[in-house]
Amino acid sequence: MLGTLEAGVGFVGSAGADGKPGTAAQGGGGGGGAKGGMVTCMLQAGNGGASGGSGASGGCGGLGGKGGQAGGASIGIVSLDATLTFLADVTIATKAGGKGGNGGAGQVGGAGGAGGKAGLKGSANGLNDACKGGDGGEGGIGGTGGGGRGGHSIGIAHTGTPITDFPNVTTGTPGDGGTGDGDTGAGAKGLAAVTQAF
Repeated sequence: MLGTLEAGVGFVGSAGADGKPGTAAQGGGGGGGAKGGMVTCMLQAGNGGASGGSGASGGCGGLGGKGGQAGGASIGIVSLDATLTFLADVTIATKAGGKGGNGGAGQVGGAGGAGGKAGLKGSANGLNDACKGGDGGEGGIGGTGGGGRGGHSIGIAHTGTPITDFPNVTTGTPGDGGTGDGDTGAGAKGLAAVTQAF
């Protein structure tokens, strides 16, 4: 996307997309219960085993990083549905476009909860305490934001009727896109053009 050109706003470049949130972590497993005691008499019940602790919830995923902003553009003339007439000796010269902003780093995921306490045997003889519940995992890190597009270098940016009568125009070098998560997340290079419709 080149950006937008609107009355009352002007030119707005194309920013990078925000990174995706990290995934929630898996919860911890429940602790193992303890084995109960044997029945020693037909008239007496044996001691039940202690219960295992509950597994903890997993941590939330971190938020994605913000996308980088577009690089600054160098535009000679902005025409909003206007009719342009130039003198023979008019020259329009634009400079280099700015580099797009880099995408922001994603948030670190939240810590998992602590596993539940194990059940205890109490005063029963010949039994064991149960096992503690497992801790929850740490949430995933949010994705890096996309890089913003590099700035344009355009002689005449316009809306409406195509520009057919224009003077001598020299453009600068378009800006590089900002970095993101690898090649697919990087911002596109800017555009260098004598005229460009929006």
